[in-house]
Amino acid sequence: MDNQVLIASSSSNPAHTPSPLLRLPDELLDEICRLAYADKAVHRPICRRLYPIQRRHLFRTVRLATYAALGLFCRTIRRVAGLRSLVVELHICMEGEPDDLPVTQSSRTRSSATRGGEDSDEPSGSEGDADADAEGFDDNGLRQLARFPRLTSLALEQYDPESVFPAPTAPLPTFGSLARLSIIGLESETWDAPNLGTLAPNIVDLELYDLDGPACFAEILRQAPTALRRLALRCDPGHASPTPRAASRTEGILPRFADLEELVLCEHSFRPERLLAAFRSLPRLHTLSFEPGSPATDDLLDSLLCDPACLPRLHRLVLNHAECARGPTLESQGWTLPSPSQSGPCHTWAGWEEAEWPDGCSESGLAAAQDAGHLRGIVVEGTAVDAVGWDDEFWGEMYRSLLYHGDETGDYSEARDLLSDEFVDEHITDMRRLLGLDESDTDADVFW
Repeated sequence: MDNQVLIASSSSNPAHTPSPLLRLPDELLDEICRLAYADKAVHRPICRRLYPIQRRHLFRTVRLATYAALGLFCRTIRRVAGLRSLVVELHICMEGEPDDLPVTQSSRTRSSATRGGEDSDEPSGSEGDADADAEGFDDNGLRQLARFPRLTSLALEQYDPESVFPAPTAPLPTFGSLARLSIIGLESETWDAPNLGTLAPNIVDLELYDLDGPACFAEILRQAPTALRRLALRCDPGHASPTPRAASRTEGILPRFADLEELVLCEHSFRPERLLAAFRSLPRLHTLSFEPGSPATDDLLDSLLCDPACLPRLHRLVLNHAECARGPTLESQGWTLPSPSQSGPCHTWAGWEEAEWPDGCSESGLAAAQDAGHLRGIVVEGTAVDAVGWDDEFWGEMYRSLLYHGDETGDYSEARDLLSDEFVDEHITDMRRLLGLDESDTDADVFW
């Protein structure tokens, strides 16, 4: 239908002049809506002319954080024809049973979520079947998602003891359109869910997040599609296994993915002495990242950056294996000493945290890696890079804070204990000279 005819038929006032926006072709309106809803879809009234275009983008990206929201989404998909084909990105985050719902109601909500995607006119979540599907996102829910024809990105996130990824029965569903898969919540060394190569044969972007290692990275990757272009292995360094396990080590499996362009490695996902051999099988890799706590040792970085034949296309190296923090300084706080509740060591402002380097890693090794990267034209960045120079900055701030505390209070005892009498006396002499005071005048009131 011609735009002008549709505009005229949609207006109750023939004398009303439509907005110039409504005269644009659908292709431009579609792009405008895409940009407008890129960050967050805002559900507000809109005219009949634009609603079909708006609706496509309202359902393009769906994020669900409760079983109630999941159930409502599934019922909406079932009842409104065509909505299933609008969903492109889906993020399902389940943090456990809702605390504010009775057990029967919560179970009913879960049942609705697992059954709601079925094409049926019967009301979902009836009391009779509440217990049958009370375990949450299950095999049936996974099969319903496989029927979303344009679903290209799926994130499954769960923080309770249940498996984050349901194990479907044969025959396996196929997510033919899926290109990106993120599984957050791995807590086991074994993988009971399906072969990803069969379930999602076309994924090129895979993210695995271990909550309480060691994770089953190796088992999953042995079955993953080999055409991956991006692989991210992440974990919570505070809960990682104290020693590497075969279930989480991946350096022997990485050569399967010869098309990899981006790689993120976490703590215990590799052994540094064996990683270089795997890198030689990844000729297209251009971005390499090391997560907090990972053993990106000085020797590994030196071998990686000093050998042009190793990762020849590498142009970005992200080193997050160590983290530090810089707190406020006396200067940034207007030369005001912190209160006791805001004070760190030696009267510094709180917030300074020294980097904890993994075994085999050091600030000097990182500085050498920066120099080697510069020679090869590789950008070296990350939280570990910020740690270079931290010691000098903190000690300088501590010296200033100790001396300034003495200047303000007249009590230099802490400064003398830590910095020596000679150092403090020299500072006092410099201050007197700066203030134009007679060095022979020892009256404390003259200075303070």
